[in-house]
Amino acid sequence: MDSAIGGSIALSVITPHCSWEPRDLNIMVPWGSRERWLNFFNHHRYNGHEICLGELGEHEHPWYPVLQATVAVAVYVFKHKKIKRDIILIISNSDSCMVPIIGAQTTSQMNAITSSHIYCLYPMLTADNICLQGYYANPADKYSPTALLPDQREQLRVQNLMYYESSSNQNRRCGLACGDIERTLFGWRGVGILQWGGYMDSKRSEVFLLLEDTLHVAWQLGEWCDNVECEMGRVILLNTVH
Repeated sequence: MDSAIGGSIALSVITPHCSWEPRDLNIMVPWGSRERWLNFFNHHRYNGHEICLGELGEHEHPWYPVLQATVAVAVYVFKHKKIKRDIILIISNSDSCMVPIIGAQTTSQMNAITSSHIYCLYPMLTADNICLQGYYANPADKYSPTALLPDQREQLRVQNLMYYESSSNQNRRCGLACGDIERTLFGWRGVGILQWGGYMDSKRSEVFLLLEDTLHVAWQLGEWCDNVECEMGRVILLNTVH
């Protein structure tokens, strides 16, 4: 898998009953493919500029560059005078284009469309119209402002998603969304996968889902769990008491 589409367009594909319009087109690509993609957009007459990672942008979401700096080496915004949606090109900091996906701000953004498959990392949450804050979206400390601004929370509301800052805020068991569970793609546990076959069904026989290196990429939604409904949370609470 060389690249993937993420963001609101990927979410809209796995929730076809949605009544909202996707925003920009987010494309995640592996490290080392920057020049190829820049040449592609220049060839098709897109105008682009690079977002300075780790710095506060004047026109961008102020936390976005800081967050992306943990999972990407570069982010570009491309515009075309004949196309209303911008294209956001995110260069992963590894050979896997899935790293920016698992580093998304919410679980509702942890979906990917490749040239042959569709992936949903938290299908149970998405099916119930629930999204949790991603680990990289957590503030640096408790006194920092929240990573999601009011307009972003409003966008989640428009998408009919119930937003929780952590799994501890839910009145149900966390499952694989537990902040104390470290997940990988190895074995595909808890990952929703649909083989769509690619353009003109040209990749229906595709058998290799992801590169082997991608399968061992690990992530989690937090550092601990204190949800009383969660089995993992109960173990932690009991160990704390005793």
